[in-house]
Amino acid sequence: MTYEEKGDILWFTHSFNWIFEVVLILTTYLGIYLGLETLFYPTNPQGFPADQLRIGLACFLYILFLGLIHTKLTDFWKAALFVGPNCVAVIAIILTFYDNTGLFLALTTLFVLLSLIFMVKKKVVWYYYFALVIGIFLGLFYAWPP
Repeated sequence: MTYEEKGDILWFTHSFNWIFEVVLILTTYLGIYLGLETLFYPTNPQGFPADQLRIGLACFLYILFLGLIHTKLTDFWKAALFVGPNCVAVIAIILTFYDNTGLFLALTTLFVLLSLIFMVKKKVVWYYYFALVIGIFLGLFYAWPP
């Protein structure tokens, strides 16, 4: 069995690591949000700039991921850690432009296209595409308007 075949088996048997990652990211966001809201906006919780926090977290996670790409981690782990930034980016886009469905759909589509272009240029393995799909679906599920 080649290394790639072992990697494929690992991906399928351990593919739920991304659930832990997304839960960890969202609970960290919630903790930061509640802490800053309590600290700076105790009398007016609606005044807290949640959009800036979401966008900042998404940018931070993408910068962190871009640094992670150049490490010696296996593609499996890099792809698994790619789910969180995608999920948070989709959530940030949707909730920032919540009132304008056409705009957030266009921006989400642009985000997906830019991610696909990046992955094609980097010639990544299929794990990354799977991670992109999972991240987008989780973000849509979490933030889609009722």
